[in-house]
Amino acid sequence: MPRGREIVGLPVIDLEQGEELGRIQDLLCDPHRRLVNSLVLASAKLPYGTRLVKFEQVQTQGADAFAVSSSRLLAGIAPDNLVKWQKIKGTPIFNVQGSEIGTLEDIIVEVPSGKMEAMEVSGGLISDILDGRKTIGIDRVLTWGPDAIIVQEEVN
Repeated sequence: MPRGREIVGLPVIDLEQGEELGRIQDLLCDPHRRLVNSLVLASAKLPYGTRLVKFEQVQTQGADAFAVSSSRLLAGIAPDNLVKWQKIKGTPIFNVQGSEIGTLEDIIVEVPSGKMEAMEVSGGLISDILDGRKTIGIDRVLTWGPDAIIVQEEVN
């Protein structure tokens, strides 16, 4: 399962037309449903800048590109309930005891459903070097707010 940073930058290919629709610039996430809703594309070919492709249109994801079944692109305006992946990076993560576990560094996504499976958590530069980053299953998340993510009990 790919991480957000492995998805951003990949081209999106239309399987029906055989053309590149653009490169993934960001992911639109629905934190409450724990889902990646859309891919934000950027391309010089697009007449109005960025466009969105619904994640449900993704057929496959390879090492070099995403393939979609339909090139139906949406206007680049995100609904209010969605937040860009680039914006949620760095959100502090606390357990219910009030201890800060670290900050959200990345999300791990199941393809083609778009379901967020886990979060990659940074404990800071020194901790990341010495201990590595932690992975917390998305099922451990109790609350995903605009300023903090709250997870169940102790997470090691």
